[in-house]
Amino acid sequence: MALWKESSYMLWKQVSPYCHMPHSLKFWDHAFQAATYLINRMPTSVLGMNSRHLNLHYTESDYKFLKAGMPGNMLNLFEAVKKAQAVVQVESGRIQKELAAAEFDGYCEGELIKVTLSGNQQPVRTQITEAAMELGSEKVSLLVTEAYKDAHQKSVKAMKERMSDIAQSLGMPPGFGDAMK
Repeated sequence: MALWKESSYMLWKQVSPYCHMPHSLKFWDHAFQAATYLINRMPTSVLGMNSRHLNLHYTESDYKFLKAGMPGNMLNLFEAVKKAQAVVQVESGRIQKELAAAEFDGYCEGELIKVTLSGNQQPVRTQITEAAMELGSEKVSLLVTEAYKDAHQKSVKAMKERMSDIAQSLGMPPGFGDAMK
């Protein structure tokens, strides 16, 4: 979903200056046709970072349709979106690998229990001290949940920071990456 928001924002950022200018209907027909064409070729995490076009046709997009007869401003839009696609795809793959290798420790109150999660929010290990065991099963259960929530919060925060870095590298305004969280 974040990739969709990023790519649709980039598209809107390029097209919005033209929204209040008097253009012929032919321009808007072409603009929306081009936007639809590009959106169907955006990679999405739901499809394993493939585009809808790739999954349907088993071929990479050649964008010949857009390049033929494209006005200069639309060509710039096309190039900007294509560049953003490449950056998002490379960066998100790198971040996923980074997060998979990372571990985040969460603690309960008093640090009686420590839970470790991977960057993908997969449980790695749980350490329970002898002092925690003496508190009884009900209390231990609450403390494990508290530690798990702490580790999860740290993991999600790290992921959001990485995604915000991608948004900034694409030239999005400060705070836009926060809106995607």
